[in-house]
Amino acid sequence: MNLILQKTTINFREIGFPPNVLSFSGNFSSYWNVSETLREDVKFRLAVVDHVGEAVTKVKPGDIVCYHALSVMNGFFPGSKNTLEDYLAGIYTGIVLGKNDYTIDMEKFSFTPLLDRIVVKADQEAPQVIGKVDFGDAIQNPYKKGTVVRSGEDANFCTEGKRVMFGPTSGLKLELPEGEFLLLRQTEIYGIIENEEDEK
Repeated sequence: MNLILQKTTINFREIGFPPNVLSFSGNFSSYWNVSETLREDVKFRLAVVDHVGEAVTKVKPGDIVCYHALSVMNGFFPGSKNTLEDYLAGIYTGIVLGKNDYTIDMEKFSFTPLLDRIVVKADQEAPQVIGKVDFGDAIQNPYKKGTVVRSGEDANFCTEGKRVMFGPTSGLKLELPEGEFLLLRQTEIYGIIENEEDEK
C-alpha cells in the first residue's frame, strides 16, 4: 500500500493493552481477549506504528507505542502539531509481535516516556490507621513524594534522580520488570524536593 500522510500524522494498528508484567508472563493473548467493557475502561492502549508523516521524528514504523485511547480516528493519530503530545505516552522495547498476539522478552523489556512525561517511583506510605481501623486510601495526604527514574527529552526540570512532589491521584500506573511506577506529565509535578535530609 502506498500511503501518503499529512506531515504530522501517524498510522497505527492496535495490538492490545499495555502489558502488566507483574501479573502475566510469556504469551499475552489471554490479556488481549478481554471483555469490551474492560476495553472501554482502559485509558491507554498498545499499538504498532505502520506509517509516519515526514515531520514525525519521535517514532518510526515498527515502534510499539502506548497511546491514549480517546480521540483517535480509525487507526490514525490526526495530523496536527500536538499529535504526539496529545496521544503518545511512550515507546516500549522488548515486545515481540506474533500473528495473533505478542510476547515479551524480559531481558529487553523497557519503557521510554516521550516528550515531558516522566516515570516516578512513588514512596511507600504508611497506612492510615485510627484506633484499630485501617482507613487505607479513605484518608489521604494532600501530596505524595517519589523519585524520577526515567524522563522524556522535554522534561527539563524533572530529570532522572530528582525527588518530586505530586498530587495523591496524579499519574497512571505503569508496571515494569523493576516494579510498579507512575507515569506523569511534568506539569503534574508540584515541585522538586531539595535538602530533604535536612528536614529529618
